[in-house]
Amino acid sequence: MMYIELGHFFVVLALCMSFIQAICPLIWKKHIYTSSLVSSRAAWLTCSLLFLAFISLIYAFVTSDFSVLSVIENSHTEKPMLYKVAAVWGHHEGSMLLWILILAIYGACFALQKNYSQGIYSKTLSIQGALTFSFLLFLLFTSNPFGRAFPPALNGQDLNALLQDPLLAIHPPILYAGYVGFSLIFSSAVALLWQGKVTKKWSYSLHRWIMVPWGFLTLGILLGSFWAYYELGWGGWWFWDPVENASLMPWLSATALIHAYRSYRVKQAFLRWTLFLAIITFSLSLLGTFLVRSGLLTSVHSFASDATRGLFILAILAVFLGISLLLFAFRHKTLSQNLHFSLFSRESLIATQNIILLVGVFTLILGTTYPLLLDYFTGEVLSVGAAYYEKTFVYIMIPFFVIMGMGLLSKWSLRKKYTYSDLGYILVTIFGFAFLITYAFTPYFWSAFIGFGLAIWLMISSILYFFKPLIFKKGLIRWPQLWKRPRSTYAAFIGHFGLAIALIGMIASSHWKEEHLIKLIPGEPKKIYQYSFLLEDIKQKQNAHYMSLKAIVNVSKFSRKVATFTPERRYYKVSATATTEASVNSSQLTDIYLTVHDIHEKNKKIQFVEIKVLFEPLVKLI
Repeated sequence: MMYIELGHFFVVLALCMSFIQAICPLIWKKHIYTSSLVSSRAAWLTCSLLFLAFISLIYAFVTSDFSVLSVIENSHTEKPMLYKVAAVWGHHEGSMLLWILILAIYGACFALQKNYSQGIYSKTLSIQGALTFSFLLFLLFTSNPFGRAFPPALNGQDLNALLQDPLLAIHPPILYAGYVGFSLIFSSAVALLWQGKVTKKWSYSLHRWIMVPWGFLTLGILLGSFWAYYELGWGGWWFWDPVENASLMPWLSATALIHAYRSYRVKQAFLRWTLFLAIITFSLSLLGTFLVRSGLLTSVHSFASDATRGLFILAILAVFLGISLLLFAFRHKTLSQNLHFSLFSRESLIATQNIILLVGVFTLILGTTYPLLLDYFTGEVLSVGAAYYEKTFVYIMIPFFVIMGMGLLSKWSLRKKYTYSDLGYILVTIFGFAFLITYAFTPYFWSAFIGFGLAIWLMISSILYFFKPLIFKKGLIRWPQLWKRPRSTYAAFIGHFGLAIALIGMIASSHWKEEHLIKLIPGEPKKIYQYSFLLEDIKQKQNAHYMSLKAIVNVSKFSRKVATFTPERRYYKVSATATTEASVNSSQLTDIYLTVHDIHEKNKKIQFVEIKVLFEPLVKLI
């Protein structure tokens, strides 16, 4: 049973190592090599100690050690092994330990870098160590996952039933790998401002530390969206929940950062803007962490926490953001950058895109935090829902997509007027296709027509961006040259083209989703349009940790079977909560989505079941 005390001891040792990592450049100011060496060793020791502490916590959950308070509150002996492990990060204390472990892993990975100047290398590790030290203090003083319970409990209280899903088991670590990964670009940007000098090695090494966390955050948002779609039973993929917004804000800022950094790599432009975005992106990650863990929000994604924890995180955010912005204010003018480009060059369009993205971020911050501030200071409750974001953020994105397509077709540092001989043909093609796609659905929406036009514009721009440099004057493609294109060209083409496809799915799903509520009696079919729904059976199943009631529904179209659906209701005994499990089938790019709405019984015998049926057109394109 001593492994819990060892885990706690490992965290204390990691706190000491991170402190050493943080102060090295201050101790060895004139011995940069020594500072770098000690910082890198301390980073690896911090990471190793936190990994051992995390393993000890996992062992406590796997073995159902109910002398540990966090195990009692979030696990149960009858829980499947997957959810015992997932319960480690399914609560505030354990997820915070994982958060800090990932922070230390990024620091340890950076310590392996060999192509940085010693000064920036040491200072980056120092700032990363200071971040780790601050959050370890937060963990030990407000959120210790190794707290004991006296006397030990006989069994646990179980994990939130909505989180007992395979996708949610892997979603938080992936999301944290994105959130926390932006700490390294923050540390690197502040280290450069601290150093006051740009090195070529720094500018070429930063790329991976931007792209890796952005990729993880993108995947995390995607998994969370997909989980909400099939698990929560309402058939939507984005609810504009404040916690969802908390992950979207740094993603938008990081997307702006990627393009600003690309401009700097290619044309030495926007160095100061790149540093500013690096600071803002991680600050938005910290803001998201504060919102989730402050106890201010009520959400399935948030952690119920007391005000002390929220104030501690807010203090960390204020200190690091304040110091970094002050450093930026005093040092940014010492960093030279190229600002010689024309109005319609790619650099100028990227700058415009970045401004639009930050306006979108500000809109999200306002909609997320203003109701909280109003409630805190005045007690007035203000509900900000989807309508606010659809009337603000969505409209802000319209010029963004227009400029995105223009940016793909433009040239770096363009000196002449921005014109295209074939622009008219492109516009006719775009709106022709947009009209045909919109006409295929009923009723007709102007907003859908505009959205489809933007999506097709982005598709055509992506195709021209990728293939136009390979085309001879005679219209033939130089196929051998296709495989010699830079990797960044492939990435830009796939990313922008994929965004256009996702946009079509978003528009179709939001405009033409249909919902029907039908009463199914066993053996009696019900029709919706050309579809026939027949309740074949109702099965009850007693699982180790929940009881389920599953409806077996056969769906046919024009007397031909489409699929057998199994929507389900689950009742978790320990936590006394019920969940809805949807059954989804994709047919001809349209999802048919069934959930159990209500069950009617008489004399302990089921009379009929109310089934909610959703038709989701093109939602899989997302």
